[in-house]
Amino acid sequence: MITCWTSDLQRLEPTTSTNTLVAWVKHAEKRIFPRIEALDFDSELQKHNTELMIVLDETLLPHSSALVAYSVYARHQKTVLLHKLCVLERYRRQGVARRILKMQIEKSVGCRGCDSVRLWVDEKRMPAVGLYAGLGFKEVDRVQDYYAPGRTGVRMLLPL
Repeated sequence: MITCWTSDLQRLEPTTSTNTLVAWVKHAEKRIFPRIEALDFDSELQKHNTELMIVLDETLLPHSSALVAYSVYARHQKTVLLHKLCVLERYRRQGVARRILKMQIEKSVGCRGCDSVRLWVDEKRMPAVGLYAGLGFKEVDRVQDYYAPGRTGVRMLLPL
């Protein structure tokens, strides 16, 4: 399922096709992340428990520059798994990621039976680690070379 939001995170009835929105996300994913970290959106979005949230700047629609951020998350048993959270560079440090995460946490709390949100983050991505810790996520595990040689993955958990 795909949820679209404007830059102020109000639900938007998209005037742009779903396929176009997903194409914008795929393009951003390839541009921003190393190949080994890039999600395969074609297979991920086919899974019944996976959702893609897209944040758009409605003042720029219908152009591809309207993409502000996106996140991919899934429910697995009693846990919400945050697979990806990406804010395009020109929108970073403006609170977009924090607002997206707060919305996802609120949605998870309302989800029957969910008891936690879990994610992995590269220990060297200090702004991301700080954001998650500031929202109550706690480090529960570390795996050396999780992302690539020399890049340690930190698993974080937020009990709901």
